[in-house]
Amino acid sequence: MKRTTAVKRTLAWVMALILALSMNSAVFAETVAKPAAKVADGPIEVWNAYVTGNHKEENKLGTYNSLKEALAAAKDNSESTKLVYVRENYTLTEDVTVPENVKLAVYGRDNGQGYKGATLTVPNGKILTVSAACNRFDIFWGCVLDVQSGGKVLLEGGTYSSKGCVYIAPQDKEKEKGTLKGTLSVPENKKLFRWSNYYWSNTEDKAIAKITTAEGRTTYCDNSSNIAPASGETLTLLKDVEANQTISGDNAVVDLNGHTWTGKATAITFSGKNAVIKNGTVKAGATTKNLIKVGNADVTIASDAVIDGGAKFGIVAEKNAVIKVEGTVKSTETFAISGNGTDNNLDNKTEITIKEPAVVSSEKAAAIYQPHFGVLKIEGGQITGKTGVEIRSGTLNMNGGKVTGSDAFQYQNNDNGITTQGAGIAVVQHVTKLPIHVTISGGTIEGSKALYEYNPNLQENFKDVKLSITGGTFNKTGTAADAASVYSENYEDFITGGTYNTILDTKYYDEAKYMQYKLDDKNLPGTVVPYTFEPEVTINKPDVSQGDPASVSQSTADAAAKDAKEAVKAILEGKTPQGISEEDAAKIRELLKDITSKDEVRVTITIYANKLDDNNVTANEKDLIHSLASGDEKAAAYLDFSVVMKVVRKAENSIETTEDNIQLTSVHTPLEFAIQVDPSLIKDQSVRIVRIHNGVPEILPTDQINRETGTIWMSTDKFSTYALLTSETVTVNFDTMGGTPVQPQTVRFHSAITRPEDPVRKGFTFAGWYTDKNYRLTYDFNTLVDSPFTLYAKWVKDEEAAAGSNGNQNGPQAGSSSQDEKNTPAQAVKTGDDTSLTGWFVTMLLAAIAASILFIRRHKKS
Repeated sequence: MKRTTAVKRTLAWVMALILALSMNSAVFAETVAKPAAKVADGPIEVWNAYVTGNHKEENKLGTYNSLKEALAAAKDNSESTKLVYVRENYTLTEDVTVPENVKLAVYGRDNGQGYKGATLTVPNGKILTVSAACNRFDIFWGCVLDVQSGGKVLLEGGTYSSKGCVYIAPQDKEKEKGTLKGTLSVPENKKLFRWSNYYWSNTEDKAIAKITTAEGRTTYCDNSSNIAPASGETLTLLKDVEANQTISGDNAVVDLNGHTWTGKATAITFSGKNAVIKNGTVKAGATTKNLIKVGNADVTIASDAVIDGGAKFGIVAEKNAVIKVEGTVKSTETFAISGNGTDNNLDNKTEITIKEPAVVSSEKAAAIYQPHFGVLKIEGGQITGKTGVEIRSGTLNMNGGKVTGSDAFQYQNNDNGITTQGAGIAVVQHVTKLPIHVTISGGTIEGSKALYEYNPNLQENFKDVKLSITGGTFNKTGTAADAASVYSENYEDFITGGTYNTILDTKYYDEAKYMQYKLDDKNLPGTVVPYTFEPEVTINKPDVSQGDPASVSQSTADAAAKDAKEAVKAILEGKTPQGISEEDAAKIRELLKDITSKDEVRVTITIYANKLDDNNVTANEKDLIHSLASGDEKAAAYLDFSVVMKVVRKAENSIETTEDNIQLTSVHTPLEFAIQVDPSLIKDQSVRIVRIHNGVPEILPTDQINRETGTIWMSTDKFSTYALLTSETVTVNFDTMGGTPVQPQTVRFHSAITRPEDPVRKGFTFAGWYTDKNYRLTYDFNTLVDSPFTLYAKWVKDEEAAAGSNGNQNGPQAGSSSQDEKNTPAQAVKTGDDTSLTGWFVTMLLAAIAASILFIRRHKKS
């Protein structure tokens, strides 16, 4: 009875709960079904028509505090135009979707004190979905869409400028642009597409290109009409395209990605700074006029880019263009690279640089044509055309690369002066009569006339054309009678260097200062070099017969003469040779300035060898000499060696100018001196020479000593104070090179030293005494010693010594057992408590295993 009562009570309670839930659900359903509550002045407005500056309040359907309520109201509106405006700053509090045919706009408002933008914030965890069928989602001038971390604005699909897209307003003349903070999201199977300021999503196969910002954000393009990257962006082609675009952004990159961009009209017009084209081909189409046009811009054609102009210009350089070419630029019918002769004034400062590994070519015209006042730099690459380069105005600087004129030489008159073919480089002033400056210091120029200059203007304009050739290779091609390495109609003395495969007209260089080697010269065939003269050199040298303390051989005098000639030549080349101060080199350079073949140059070298009294040697010099003395060595004599040069220039009018007392403190080739001293100073004495140069003492080897005549032969390349060290004894030092020390031995002159006990070094075996650290010569202890020296111990590592004795040099002989082999486990060396601890651990481990096995067995039994 009690159980039945309890059941009845439970059923009653359940029925009451169901009834209550039903009533609440009805109330909830009734609440949802009610239309959204309008407010008098909320941040969100709903309209069915709105015209900026001419809106009618009757088209305003209501004002709301909730974006979700406003979107729902707009969706239910029967009008064809459904507009929801965010007028003030608003933060999303719940997920929302922009419905079909509804347009959502962050628009701000004009409160009578001027327009003020609004910010729509999508915070962490909230999603604003832009449906593919909605009208649009706009962020107008001065307004912000702030998609915070964790928040999401999801574009489900859409198309350009209409259904399902997001629009970010650009900068207006009087209004700030709209701003997107954060990123837009798309479904997993789609990509974010963009055209100008419109964004939507689609599948990647619909894309022809993608654009990546400097921050790494990528959007896709499906129409070639809008593939221009903005500042800092990289355009990457995904398919071949046909397009014409203006790229005005700075630091923009066009990555062709192995594809081809076929031009319409002008394929690409650049007007920004630091743009790059790379990794593919831009080629002319049927309607192309100029393939690439650059004006007030800075563009690099990368080494893997090809600009194929076809029958049109490859690149046209307009005012203030800066172009660097490392890739390929070509044309079949006209110039591969051309300036604009119609915009020709001193303000048109273009700069075109050709660098390795560029290839610039034209089949039927000049490869590069510069009619305007710009700068052309050729630093590398290959340039080939009917004429390689035709410069009509401006500056040409060439220091590398190769320029070739492929045609037979000819020229034609036209309205702008002369058009030239067959020249490597043609210098022909334009009818605008603007200046031309050509400087060539390197590279190779080839053509029927490798370098050709002609001026169709009046002679009064010739002064504005400057030619300078300081280097480079100039080769005439073909067999035409008038073919030439260089031809200039109007200029002389402009060549100071370079190599030519024809003998030049001497009017092109100053014969008094320059000369051209013959074409069959073994070293410098056809090369123009500064006139080289052989100065007449006289050597004044000391001689023993004159009672001097030293003399020099004739071979030494010849070496000094050679050094003098080389020093003078080096000075003329702007160098400062060894042993001559900067100040003295400058004096000689000034003396020989503008020397010509009509001048005479005489050089006198005087070699001095003087004995010095003790009081003429400074205390510091004596200390330095003493620092190298060994045993009881003492300074028996002091000497001073010096070399002085005198240079005389005799001009054509016989006037002589002189620079003398030029000190040579050192020479390239050592001079050999024979020092003469009183024989008693060195008889039965060890002899060594100490030189002090620039405060550094050094022992010099002697070539030969004759103690009977008192003559010592030595060689030196530095000139200063010398000392003769003598001693009746000789000290020999032992450098054990890391072994136990060995005491020096001092013996009488011309005696032998005693072999010391071998030193010891741990891990090494002693291998003998050597006279040098490189162990080239072993020492014989029977040798009679004449001067101090050091012996060096040689060591061999014990392993190496063992290897040198079949592996048993210091070990047991073959067939014996080593001590290690005798230490069997039963005889292991005791190591204290560690052994007993190890045994205890093993015992405990075995006991634990046994206990485990017992437990398992009992468990099974149970």
